[in-house]
Amino acid sequence: REDIDHLPAPFLNNDWRSESHQLSQEIRLNSPASGRFRWTLGAFAIREKLDSFNAYASYVFPGLFTGSADNEAAIQRIRQTTTSYAGFAQAYFDITDRLTLTLGGRYTYEKKDFLLTSDAFGLGAAGADTVIDRHYVPAASLGRLILQDVSKGWRSGSGRIALDYKITPDIMLFGSVSLGTKAGGFNGGALLSPTETAVVDPEKLLAYEAGIKSDLFDRRLRLNLSVFDYEYRDQQVFVLRSAGNIVTSNLENAGRSRVKGIDLDATVHAGDRLTIKGS
Repeated sequence: REDIDHLPAPFLNNDWRSESHQLSQEIRLNSPASGRFRWTLGAFAIREKLDSFNAYASYVFPGLFTGSADNEAAIQRIRQTTTSYAGFAQAYFDITDRLTLTLGGRYTYEKKDFLLTSDAFGLGAAGADTVIDRHYVPAASLGRLILQDVSKGWRSGSGRIALDYKITPDIMLFGSVSLGTKAGGFNGGALLSPTETAVVDPEKLLAYEAGIKSDLFDRRLRLNLSVFDYEYRDQQVFVLRSAGNIVTSNLENAGRSRVKGIDLDATVHAGDRLTIKGS
């Protein structure tokens, strides 16, 4: 049991349990490590089953979840099965002894079967409820808040192109352009209203990065500097919205967003026993 509000009064407590079973397999075929051209081919598969139980109870604010006159509990159960298959390839070509080109790509299919229920119960006096084998024993049922039973699959491609240039064996310039995808999904936090049950589209990220990596002073100083520009499309974000007398947490696609920045990190080997790191 978790005391979410961390207050002396039992404003909002949470009983939760989660169980996950996963099986994954990856197969790779690699070229010889020597030579100007090197490559990797592979396939990946995963299947995961998730069962989750969450019970939220309050004895301070009657009607917290439905507006009734009772102390209430909201009980959420989730069952999700995820199946994903992917094929990928990556190749390296030494254009010169100092300049290397990297090309990579991945194609993924992911399917999710999702079942979520949320029910409200009256609890009566404080201490009247118990949790037995993932089931509340409450005073009375106040009705079902949410039922979502849906299956959906997504196909996506991702890739990367990069150039590395070694100025010296210890100093390297690099630049890359990458396209990544996060599969669509469902709001596992839906608890109070059907408005929380929207299905979100896949999130896509186009990332540009360039910088320098270096080992200096007989490798006593490692100094890395990079600049980056991330462009998101359909970014998955949580948004708080008002639905009647309650506030809901909705998982939505945000359209377009952008993040720019500079990243600097350093590691100093000041002695045989002392290493200093900073970023």
